[in-house]
Amino acid sequence: SDFISILFCDIRSFTSLSEKMNPQQLVDFLNDFFKRMTSPISENIGFVDKFIGDCVMALFSIPEESNALEALCSVKAAIGMQKQIDSFNKDNARSGDKMLRVGIGIHSGPVIIGTVGSEERMESTVTGDTVNLAARLEGLTKFYKSKILISQSTFEFIKDDKSLEFRELDLVQVKGKEEPVTIVEVLNSDSKQIRKQKLDSREKFSEALASYRRQKWTAAITKFKSCLKACPEDGAASLYLERCKMFKKEPPPKGWKGQQVFDQK
Repeated sequence: SDFISILFCDIRSFTSLSEKMNPQQLVDFLNDFFKRMTSPISENIGFVDKFIGDCVMALFSIPEESNALEALCSVKAAIGMQKQIDSFNKDNARSGDKMLRVGIGIHSGPVIIGTVGSEERMESTVTGDTVNLAARLEGLTKFYKSKILISQSTFEFIKDDKSLEFRELDLVQVKGKEEPVTIVEVLNSDSKQIRKQKLDSREKFSEALASYRRQKWTAAITKFKSCLKACPEDGAASLYLERCKMFKKEPPPKGWKGQQVFDQK
């Protein structure tokens, strides 16, 4: 098997966006979207494996290069893709509810590259846990209101890169995986203001997380509240507040280590 970095990118609330378009507008919109998404991927030596509806799956697998470089390229591509989305919104004067938003999930790990299909139409395809986890992380961006989520595995390769800004977000157990996975938010694509607010409250957030994992609900609530005060748009902090209040009433099961279970895809 090969070790690669995989990126999934999906349009948020695509259904409600597409309902307002006629078939031709929809085709034009998707063509424009995919064209814009493809350039940061190829600039960062990735390649688009497939487009699924409004979703892009890209692989970063560079012969003779290190896993670390592939991981870095995938994250730089994600940041480039979010930049393209910002300029798409500007070019099309989209604001408020009409703004196009995408979530991106990245995971680095071993995959099996095989061929599927009939003789007429052979397709090389990547399968395995790594693909599923990358797709799941993309799905989680909605919950945390994050633009880019990466797994611990990807993070380990790039954590020393000075141009990137991160914060550890959660420990999650996703469908189809036994072991919980630590997920990390990349902050580079947040708006200037939100980025600054999240960075300023990053220490507080990590203290809040520690209290939460030690089941010190009252302390965690106080700290997450101050994170929200610093950054009202902090989706993760408001999620945690809800969880703390819930656990205060009904504590988590024995042996809980802070993991959040996500059953849906």
